[in-house]
Amino acid sequence: MAIEHIEVIHTLGPAGTNCEAAAHEWFRRQGRQGAVHLHPTLEVAVESLKDDPRIALLGCVAYPDLHTLVFSNLERFQMLDIFVMPTFNMILASRTGEPPATVATHPAPQNLAPAGAQLSFANSNAQAALDCHLGKTEGCVTTAKAARSLGLKTVRDFGPVAMGFTIPRHRMNAHRTAPARARPHRGARQENHPQGPTLALLDPMKTTQQDKTVQSLERQLNAFRQRQTFDGSIPDPTPQDIAALGRIQATGTLLHARYGQARMIGAWEQDIAAWLAAGLDTPPCFDRVRDAYQPPPNGLDGLFIGPVITANGPPPRGYHLEFFIARREDPPEVSDLEWTYPHPKNKCESARLLAASAGFMEGNCIVFFPENIRARDKVSHQQYALFFFNKFQKIYEEITLRNTTTFIGADLAEAWMGASRGMAPEDCYRARCVWGYLHDYYHHRGPMPLDTNLQLKLNWHAGLLEEIKVDSQVVLECLDPRIAYGASVIEFVLLERLFRYPLQVDVCRNFDSGTGVFLFEWLAEHGAIALDGGRITAFGREAIYGALRSLVETIEALERSARGDDYKALARQFVYRYLRPPSQEGDRFDIPPRMRAVLDAAHRPERELQFADLAY
Repeated sequence: MAIEHIEVIHTLGPAGTNCEAAAHEWFRRQGRQGAVHLHPTLEVAVESLKDDPRIALLGCVAYPDLHTLVFSNLERFQMLDIFVMPTFNMILASRTGEPPATVATHPAPQNLAPAGAQLSFANSNAQAALDCHLGKTEGCVTTAKAARSLGLKTVRDFGPVAMGFTIPRHRMNAHRTAPARARPHRGARQENHPQGPTLALLDPMKTTQQDKTVQSLERQLNAFRQRQTFDGSIPDPTPQDIAALGRIQATGTLLHARYGQARMIGAWEQDIAAWLAAGLDTPPCFDRVRDAYQPPPNGLDGLFIGPVITANGPPPRGYHLEFFIARREDPPEVSDLEWTYPHPKNKCESARLLAASAGFMEGNCIVFFPENIRARDKVSHQQYALFFFNKFQKIYEEITLRNTTTFIGADLAEAWMGASRGMAPEDCYRARCVWGYLHDYYHHRGPMPLDTNLQLKLNWHAGLLEEIKVDSQVVLECLDPRIAYGASVIEFVLLERLFRYPLQVDVCRNFDSGTGVFLFEWLAEHGAIALDGGRITAFGREAIYGALRSLVETIEALERSARGDDYKALARQFVYRYLRPPSQEGDRFDIPPRMRAVLDAAHRPERELQFADLAY
């Protein structure tokens, strides 16, 4: 009945509270994993405590009625632990950045609200932020994390607060003995992971996919997209096509309302009406939908419907009408990174894909950017970057690792898979989220940050250098052993870039394939990859890390030397030192002889995966 038996903590939600972060931190300090279940109040959380040594409650000493909870449950509770942890930065925030006259706040930090402001009490700091986001108040007292996840603007930052947290649990009957379960630290390989506690009573993917309205939308869109050409238009549209789009509009409006996306309904219906007015034989332009869409807050589900080209999606490619429902889910490891790598401009939105049309549910697309949406006007700045990281493990295990063994042989491959092969699905998701945060962090650093140079870096050659530079920086940063899952991230990045992307069917037209071929040629030129004809004979870590440092320095020197069209010209010239200029119309490059020999020796057709049965 000791502390080490605790596997589940119930505490205050919704996602993004200090209590949630403290629960994950407590497990981290114990050196093991555990499940954290969130509740609207601690009073509700108390009711989840059972006569089970594996379940505990986490409370905050500043919680207004903690004393009531404790002293009204003396016969039920026993206190196991008390610890101190800094909270997220506490801030006053508003939707506009102006001082608010009405403020949502949890009772504990209410004195941080402006004098004279009208207060509206919420059950948690995260709920206060959500109330402000939904327009119930002009501002809120909340955490920087909760505000950032909802796009709120800081009015005043009070900094972190050293806060005490308590761990009580149900008093155990003397005759009960707790099962001893050794639980490894995060990042251990799956074969060393005993099964942990069930994280939820219902599988959110199955629950969403079994919804009749969602099933109806999936059928409608999968049929409609087969009528569309590459630009999204329908040649010689029939009355049946118009009727089908009308049914899609009605189903989409119903689901937008269900998911609380009132802003999307008007944009969705206006863009549909504009397309019908122009004729379905013209390309759809969904500027309103693109600009109105916002990813859901952390812990909640959200819907998108629109004409999208899915990166690395299934054939045939094109701006087809697609949908997805995804759950935003930032793991605690990302919260840890926010302390050491502060990134207020973060646009990386980690998510679990729950349901989708074929363009997202089939094939290897794990990203969704506003520039992927068919629209009349170009994107001036990237408002969001949604990543379906729960799709990644199946791609990595079934394609990337197999390709790696084919490319470099079983012996070399074994030395490069130890941290990333066979991870528990939740661990793999968390590790990929670490990559996502750091990747976006480095996009916003350097001589030419992406957010202030977006149109320039949407250029194919400039974008290729940006992408490979950023991933090189992530690899080098993850050499720091303090970064959770760092060793796994290093393997993810290098094996994906080098041994999956170059085997894409459309390799000479595929952006990611270009990054992989470029990186391969750079590493080979700098002695980090040794070849004997089409066979890779050496693939050494230290040599690779040295070559990546040199690559980052070279690209940043180019960025400092020119701007605008001059930089595009320099980027094109530099890229074609390693990728051959295209010889076929529509291609972006030709594969150099060195890479071609390796591909010819190792190539095997890549099969399309299906993702309707993900484990996490």
